[in-house]
Amino acid sequence: MSFVQWVAPRRSACLAVSFAIRMIAILLLPSVALPVLAQEPEGSVTRPATPTVPATSAMPGAVGAPDAPAAPEAAPAAAAVLPPAASPDYVIGPHDVLAISVLQQKDISGAYPVEADGTFSFPWLGRVQAAGLTIRAFEESLREKLKDGYFRDPQVSVTVQQYRSRRVDVVGEVRSPGPYVMMGPMTLLEVLAQAGSVTPNASGEVLIVKGRNGRSAGLPGEDPDAEVITVDVNALQSGALRDQVTLEDGDTVYVPRAATVYVFGEVRAPGAYPVRKGTTVLQALSLAGGATESGALNRTRVIRIVDNEQREIRVDMNEPVQPGDTIIVPVRFF
Repeated sequence: MSFVQWVAPRRSACLAVSFAIRMIAILLLPSVALPVLAQEPEGSVTRPATPTVPATSAMPGAVGAPDAPAAPEAAPAAAAVLPPAASPDYVIGPHDVLAISVLQQKDISGAYPVEADGTFSFPWLGRVQAAGLTIRAFEESLREKLKDGYFRDPQVSVTVQQYRSRRVDVVGEVRSPGPYVMMGPMTLLEVLAQAGSVTPNASGEVLIVKGRNGRSAGLPGEDPDAEVITVDVNALQSGALRDQVTLEDGDTVYVPRAATVYVFGEVRAPGAYPVRKGTTVLQALSLAGGATESGALNRTRVIRIVDNEQREIRVDMNEPVQPGDTIIVPVRFF
């Protein structure tokens, strides 16, 4: 047997075994290579996995989603004290303080007090008349003056920063008497509301003393020539007055104290009681708690001052009392 004949079959067997080994290696390679590839090389940087966000958490406050952390609250800004807005038809007066703003002209914008003569000094223009003009009219006047040789189309805004020119005085039986600034037309009801309304001791009337040329009118009787208007409080509060009473600069609103009557004798609570106009004898007795069991209402008498003389008179229970009356309920004989 030659050498070639001896090697040929053995070579075929080796080739078959090699082919089988390769096939096995190919089949086993994925299961071996994948775990190896998944391992990070030693010394490499590990990156944290991005957490999966549930779909329900996409919107803050969604059902089933955790609440998003609240943003830190900003520090509250200091409250700006703003003057109350006045009507554009408010008439400017002396001592008012005007806030004038010219667009893109900070140098001439600011607060300007109106002086006693009704004028004030404005940059470039000198003395400017303001008193006697409405806010709307003064804005237009100032705009035209600035337009004449200074600006092409100035944008001017005027407001009243402090109201000092027009006021009414409220005195008498109100909860907060004193002067009240007028920011425009004001009615008697509005002024009484600002003064806290009338007190329980107030009479049923309000006296309005009309001022003259903006000067304070004073109390009733101080100026015999002053016009005095009497208003019924009940009609005013109930809305029965057909026309609202409008006040003017310098008016004085006086709420007098209710008249006092004195109730003595056989009543449950004798003493002095304030009464309004039209209060009857029977109503005055009810303020004192009414007559006692031993009181003789049919013999009730009233002591009244007539012509500076004290007189004792018999009155009907439905007759109105007069200021200073003393009502006496005598005791029954049996």
